[in-house]
Amino acid sequence: MQGNVIQSGSMAFAKDGSYHMLLTRGDTQTEDSPLRQFLPRITRVYREVAVVLLNATILFLVANVVVALAYGMGDLLRNRAGSASAPMKYKDFHPSLAGVYPDMSKEEISQLLLDTRRIPQVYDSYTQFKEPAYKSKYVNVSPVGFRVSKDQGPWPVSGNQLTIFMFGGSTTFGYGVSDDQTIPSYLQEFLRNRTSLPVRVYNFGRCAYFSVQERILLEKLILDGHIPDLVIFLDGLNDFVHVNGEPGYTPDLAKFMLERDVPLSRRIALALPLAKPFLASPEDSEGKKASLTRNREDIDRENSLQRVIARYRTNKEIAESICRGFNIIPLFVWQPIPLYAYDRKYHIFSEFDYNEFAPYVEPGFRLMAQVVRSESMGDDFLWLGDVQQDLKEPVYVDAFHYNGKMSKLIAERIGTSVLERVALRRMHSSLVED
Repeated sequence: MQGNVIQSGSMAFAKDGSYHMLLTRGDTQTEDSPLRQFLPRITRVYREVAVVLLNATILFLVANVVVALAYGMGDLLRNRAGSASAPMKYKDFHPSLAGVYPDMSKEEISQLLLDTRRIPQVYDSYTQFKEPAYKSKYVNVSPVGFRVSKDQGPWPVSGNQLTIFMFGGSTTFGYGVSDDQTIPSYLQEFLRNRTSLPVRVYNFGRCAYFSVQERILLEKLILDGHIPDLVIFLDGLNDFVHVNGEPGYTPDLAKFMLERDVPLSRRIALALPLAKPFLASPEDSEGKKASLTRNREDIDRENSLQRVIARYRTNKEIAESICRGFNIIPLFVWQPIPLYAYDRKYHIFSEFDYNEFAPYVEPGFRLMAQVVRSESMGDDFLWLGDVQQDLKEPVYVDAFHYNGKMSKLIAERIGTSVLERVALRRMHSSLVED
């Protein structure tokens, strides 16, 4: 025993209960090892490096947040500036809307716009998306997928009624008007007042749908056993908006498929603005270039317009073939838009930048008008592209969608054609029976 230390092998125990490691150098034991001499220095360096790395990481994350906010704020300011100077629509009451909603108060108009604005979209098989079941004061969507009309018929459809399915985009759905002022709702009312048949019209219009999606939706309904007596397709606008022939969420779904096998760490890193340029794969860059080429139309405009019309006509033939197989009367209607055969001095959204949003719509309609004048589109085709040419009043609630009066005008023209086609079918059936 020496002093206050009791030695035991290679361990030295102090009377206070602590112990010290002893190293042997020849016959000498000491507590001053090189490791103990350098340990404080190593600890200090470690702490300094850790602090530097932590600060660098925090700085990097903060920089990414700042850059992301800057990008987002820039986009927001640009969108607000564009909306302020030439809006596509109003989110609540604006004095100019009084003319397109003559029978509604300010509060009612604001509520209608709010009900419309809150409609979400959900996934739907084959067609990508749809409006889900939805309830509000002015806008209601059935769980089946059709928008409710005035005096809506039952579902499933009954065999002792004239059942009409109407397909189209948001103009058919009736964005910006109440349930009883959509085209299908007015069509049902028109036909009931002019025939003894119990007419039931079902509004399968959906936001951003174009002719191909509508035909696929008809196929889905038939597969589920819902077969109408007559189908109506109201098209034109969205066919030229989706000039590449792809539904609206195709880029998002394509991105999802590309990224589904990407590790979570890489996906998180790719979400950082400052890291994305260094981590993006060649495939991502090529995909972006291809998308920009398609969406900004670096190809010849005339050929693109011709392809859209050719696609529409081919899709029409496919739909006609399906209808023949199930004894359904088809009617294909080309809709009006504010960019063709309408005095835009009455259009309260005339300053909206249509060329930026949908550069192919106006020239596409002009080309389609030439086609209709020079070629036969078939007896089941109804041209309404110029139905508004004599109107001297505002009939659009935003850049594209009809007000109640315009919806009623379109419905009456379609209804007249429907009555003619039903009469022809009856006449044909009588001749066959005789």
